[in-house]
Amino acid sequence: MKNTLVPCDFSKASEQALRFAIEIAALNQGEVTVLHVINLTPNYIETLETNP
Repeated sequence: MKNTLVPCDFSKASEQALRFAIEIAALNQGEVTVLHVINLTPNYIETLETNP
């Protein structure tokens, strides 16, 4: 496995998964990409628009 995508929500479980993915990638000369997704609710978007 050369490329690994690791979703991250900053929980302990996701931190452990990231560490594991990094170890596996290092053994296989692979790469790890970390993905964190933020759900922008309408209220949050309004806050961003009024308080840039």
